[in-house]
Amino acid sequence: MQLVFNLLLFVTFTFGGLSTLANDHGGHVSMDKVEKTEAKRQKLEASPKKTLTSILKLDEALHESFFKYDAALVEKNAKAL
Repeated sequence: MQLVFNLLLFVTFTFGGLSTLANDHGGHVSMDKVEKTEAKRQKLEASPKKTLTSILKLDEALHESFFKYDAALVEKNAKAL
């Protein structure tokens, strides 16, 4: 269960918490003040695309398991990810 908790903290602060924290403390920068640069999209080769897709599916399964309130399922999905 500790693993699941640590993983949840990591994901929260890595992908959402830090940006929210920065916004709460005046770290937000208006898009009007930032120069916009256009980046060209690059196609992924089949192997990295397949890997990324499988990681995203595992991440989605973990996310869904939290809403089922089943600690065993959360732990199983966390380990799979």
